[in-house]
Amino acid sequence: MVEKIAATFSSRLEVPREDFLRKDKNLMTRGFNSVGNGEEKIFRNRHERDALASALYGWGKVKNLVSRIDKKASARGLSKRERDIVRTRVILGRESIDRSVKRFLD
Repeated sequence: MVEKIAATFSSRLEVPREDFLRKDKNLMTRGFNSVGNGEEKIFRNRHERDALASALYGWGKVKNLVSRIDKKASARGLSKRERDIVRTRVILGRESIDRSVKRFLD
């Protein structure tokens, strides 16, 4: 079902080799739920904590790629909207960074 939803939204699906243990999820999300300065809690239950841990796992898989994309796109003067398009095309595996950036320069 998750694969079908990912396909519907043209999303990249990242799946860990093994399920995260509760202690791993707590470790991953530590610091996100500290309440201070009147801030609202990020998550209120274990389901929300699990969703945050999943999002952090996915971000960890693409953050270096996003950083490389942003450096190249910014160096070439692409707008925020153009950089977003480049990110999408590259992360989904449709194009290389250079080819996607070049589309906006021709």
